[in-house]
Amino acid sequence: MGKAETRIAVFYPWTGLPALDRGSARRVVPLVRLLAERYDEVRVISPGARFKRWKSGNVEYHFQRPSAVERLWLRAAFVVFDGAFHHLFRGRVTPRERRQWWHYLGVDFQWSLAHETRQAVSWSSAVLLEYPFWEKAVLASCAAKHKKSLLTMHDTLSDSIDGSAWLRAKVRNRELSAARKASSVFCVSESDRQHFAAEGITAQFVPHGMDIHPRKRDLVPESAELRQVEAARDFGKTVCLFVGSSLRANQEAVEEIRRIAAALAPRGDFLFAIAGSCVPRGTYEHRVVGFGPVEEALLDQLYHVADIVLAPLRSGTGTSLKVLEAFVHEKALVATSTGVRGYPVRDGMECVVCDDLQRYPEILASLRANPSRLHALGKAGRTFVEAYDYRVVYRPYLECIDRFLAACRT
Repeated sequence: MGKAETRIAVFYPWTGLPALDRGSARRVVPLVRLLAERYDEVRVISPGARFKRWKSGNVEYHFQRPSAVERLWLRAAFVVFDGAFHHLFRGRVTPRERRQWWHYLGVDFQWSLAHETRQAVSWSSAVLLEYPFWEKAVLASCAAKHKKSLLTMHDTLSDSIDGSAWLRAKVRNRELSAARKASSVFCVSESDRQHFAAEGITAQFVPHGMDIHPRKRDLVPESAELRQVEAARDFGKTVCLFVGSSLRANQEAVEEIRRIAAALAPRGDFLFAIAGSCVPRGTYEHRVVGFGPVEEALLDQLYHVADIVLAPLRSGTGTSLKVLEAFVHEKALVATSTGVRGYPVRDGMECVVCDDLQRYPEILASLRANPSRLHALGKAGRTFVEAYDYRVVYRPYLECIDRFLAACRT
C-alpha cells in the first residue's frame, strides 16, 4: 500500500481541535501534523458545535455533534446517572470523579457517533484512538472491519478517583478492556507502562513531543491582562507564569500560587500570571492576574514576558507539558517532583525541584536576586528539550503504522 493509498483516522474525545487549548491537544495536534507529512490523508473526528467539517491541507477535521434527540437523551441520562451516584456515594465522590465513568457510558446515547465512527473506520487504513472513552464504538468497528488500531493512554484517569474504590475499579476495568482490544498501546509515562505490564498488557512509552522551534507569531490578541503584565515587567517586577486546564490538580496549584503571592506581596516586586481554564479571567489580590483560556499567540507572548514558570503540583497523572513548554521558551522552572514527573530532570541543573511549597517565596526571591542563575536555568532547560522534538519522539507511531500497513500487503 503506497502513500497515495494510505488514510489515517484519528479519534479525539474532547472539543477544541485544531486549537491547542488543553494539554492533550498539545500532544495530538503535532502528531496529526506528523501523520499528514507521512500519509496521504488524515481525518480527525472530535466533538464540536460550530462546524461540521474543516480542512487544512490533507487533514480534514470532522466535528461530531449529537442530534437534538441525542442531546435530550444524554442530558436526561446524565442527570439520572449523576444524581443517583451522588446519593449512592453520599457526596464522597466529586462530580469530576463520577464523570470518569460517564465518559464511557455516554457513548451509548450517541448513535450519530457510532455512525460517524463506522464511516471513518471503513475509510481508513489504520486508526488512532486518543483516550479509551470511545473504545466501545471505535475499537468494535475496527474489529468488525479488520482494521488495526493504536490507542494512546494519555493518563490512567482511574488513579484520580479517590472517593470510591468500587468506582475506581469500574473505570480501571474499562481502561484495561480498551487496552486489551487495541492492536497497539502507547502511554505517556514510564510508570503507566509498568502499570500496564503488571496487567499483562504491552504498552510503549512515548513521551510528549514539542515543536522546539515554534513559529513566530506577528498578531497577538488584544488583552488588558497582557498589557498589565507587560507594564509590570517594564517596571522591573518579576513575572511568574502558571499554565493549566480545569483539572483538580491545576486548581490546587492555583491555590498554592495565591498563597505564594500573598507571602511575597509586601515586597511589591512580583506579579503572577495564570493562563488556562484553571482560573477565570480577572485581576486578583496580591498581584495575581488570571487570563482564562488563551489562544496560542497570546500564550507564546506570556512565555516571552515571563521570568519564571511555576509547576507547584501536588497531584496528577501522566506527564506535564508545562515542563517542556517552559524549556522551549528558555525559562527557569520551579516545580514539585509531581510537576516534573516522568522527566529525567536534575534539581539545580535544568530546574529547581522542591516539594516544600512553604519555601517557594524564599526560592523565588533568591532567583530574582540572581539574574545569572535564572539565565543558566533557562539555557539548561533549552538544551534538555532538544531531545523532545515531536518529529523524533513520535516516530514510534509512524513505525507501528508502517508495520501494520506492510502486514496488510503481505
